[in-house]
Amino acid sequence: MNKAIILTITTPSFNQGIFLDQTIKSVVFQRGSFYIDYIIVDGNSTDHSVEIIKNNERELLQHTQSKEIENLTFRVNMEGQTPYLNCLGVSYRWMSEPDKGQIDAITKGLKLARGSLFAYLNSDDYYYPDTFDRITKINWQGIDFVYGKGMWVDVKSNDVLPYPTFKPSKYNFYYQCTLCQPTVFFTRQLYEQLGDFSQEYQIIFDYEYWMRAVFQNKRFHYINQFLAVSRVYFETKSMANKDKVSKEVPDLIHDYYQAEITFFNRWIYWFKRYTIHKKTHQQVNKMLAHLNADFRYEF
Repeated sequence: MNKAIILTITTPSFNQGIFLDQTIKSVVFQRGSFYIDYIIVDGNSTDHSVEIIKNNERELLQHTQSKEIENLTFRVNMEGQTPYLNCLGVSYRWMSEPDKGQIDAITKGLKLARGSLFAYLNSDDYYYPDTFDRITKINWQGIDFVYGKGMWVDVKSNDVLPYPTFKPSKYNFYYQCTLCQPTVFFTRQLYEQLGDFSQEYQIIFDYEYWMRAVFQNKRFHYINQFLAVSRVYFETKSMANKDKVSKEVPDLIHDYYQAEITFFNRWIYWFKRYTIHKKTHQQVNKMLAHLNADFRYEF
């Protein structure tokens, strides 16, 4: 019998208690034949986030028993009495202490990871119920990343629009990140090869990571199914810091494409105007219109 897969999911948390319970439950309620190594790294929240984390821990401990796997304690189902354990077992670890922000929190979690597959889920996003089952049923041989379709939702979890997702490539990444971050999973081996997320790009660090992977010829596999949601509202990190985004993106493009810019200048205008770039920005502007935003992206 094949060894059961352990997925490590890290959630960076800071003062988003209004969404956090839904985020946590979307992880621990996952159904399938795998173990979940869940790590929540809270930045010393001053709202009710820590209480939510503790409440979910208490619920998980009820009607479960401990099982040691690879020097890590998992909670396993006892006579099917708890809905929390629709998988083989859940290890629930958390900390709450001052940190240097989102990247620092994610890095802390990944350093503690015990799984063979990694992902991070922000504290205002959430997974669909069968996401881990789909991820673990893939033959990961020769694959570094798996990604799927994502849905933009509002603060009340109402669907807004599908995230504009396209195949990661040097062409596509030249103008925008084509991946919905919470739908992305990657291997431990990939993480050991690429290293940590960069502190240089505080807002678009995930974009930089995927771009780093593309430029190192890492392999991405697409699942044509909705895997997760990305919540959109004015206080999100990217929307609240659009000036920083506007600065970081050109810096990132320059860093990665300066040696290839002559080639790209020959072809990029047509590609930009009629394919991915146009479709993406049309979708983004529809989302912004839904939120009644006072700015638009031009293409």
